[in-house]
Amino acid sequence: MGIMNYSKGGFTGSVGAQTGRNWKGLNVLAVKSAPTYTRTEAQASVREGFKRFNHWVSIFAPEIKYDVSLNVAKMSVRNAIVSANKEYIKDATYGYENFAINQGGRQKPISFTATNNEGLITCTWTKPTSTVYSDKTKMIILIVDEDDEMCEVLRVAPDAETATNTINMGTNSDIYVYAWLLDTVGSTRVGSKNVGIKIAHS
Repeated sequence: MGIMNYSKGGFTGSVGAQTGRNWKGLNVLAVKSAPTYTRTEAQASVREGFKRFNHWVSIFAPEIKYDVSLNVAKMSVRNAIVSANKEYIKDATYGYENFAINQGGRQKPISFTATNNEGLITCTWTKPTSTVYSDKTKMIILIVDEDDEMCEVLRVAPDAETATNTINMGTNSDIYVYAWLLDTVGSTRVGSKNVGIKIAHS
């Protein structure tokens, strides 16, 4: 309901399409405009995809702040991961195991596998054959349980060829395991693209 204040010359509230507003100190009557777009089912799906992906990344992004060679110029690690995957987030069929968590031109982990034995994740791989890696290189392994909102980050020598997480992940959840190699040249982090595996709950 609209209300006219004759003493002040103001109009508040709405009557039909007309509404009272204060614009730059002036009391004005405005006409409500209809939205120029409609929220289609496809648009709603994209928004829901971005919402879920942002929440998922928030589980582990703070934990790998210093373990990535992503281009994070003027961005947080979380935003850098979202930016690197923005073309795929809207595709509901694109598996989370395929998302880019790290980027780089170095050799990726070889023959990486991960298994879940009652919540205990064991990872194995073949040590890198590239000669450009230094003795400072680490294998970064990120384990994410979205349903329980848990993550674990393992930082091990690439030559170890095996690693086991120290906390049990969920046994009734899909677990996503990512691995990449990370080295430093001076003060710059350099590394490989990640590999990813989805361990479906039984």
